[in-house]
Amino acid sequence: MVGIPLPQPDRILNYPQNGELKYLFRKKLTISDLAMGLILTRMPTNFLIGVSRGVLDAIMKDGLMVRCYTPAIHHHVVLTFDGHEASFRFQRSGGWDEIAEVNRFGIGHQIDCWSLYDAEDGPHGKLGFLVQRVGNRIGGSDEEFHASASGGTATSS
Repeated sequence: MVGIPLPQPDRILNYPQNGELKYLFRKKLTISDLAMGLILTRMPTNFLIGVSRGVLDAIMKDGLMVRCYTPAIHHHVVLTFDGHEASFRFQRSGGWDEIAEVNRFGIGHQIDCWSLYDAEDGPHGKLGFLVQRVGNRIGGSDEEFHASASGGTATSS
């Protein structure tokens, strides 16, 4: 049986092409994701395979400033580890709030997330992320996206 192809970051322009790109997850955004920062879910530790000890230490201690590439903005965000919840999170006040606002992310929207790690960049390598909304292009509604993809027209209600 042939596997389903993984989603590709097809609406994110000008992200670094060097390094290893790994698909992490698809999820629906929750109130917590928008109010407190995006929680990385489903296999979030697979982006840590091969990441240097220096990068891991920085994340666990005070958080690590990483680059997040989206269709609307390329922006820094602070990645932290929450030991209480045993989860990794983009801090809302560490840049996620601006990313969510500019991309018009809302509760219930589905997003895809990828990690990008370049072990050759700097003494500990460079970790980044790509995030894009599923089934939508920046500045348009889901209906507009699906109508344009099928050649039809959409109306607003």
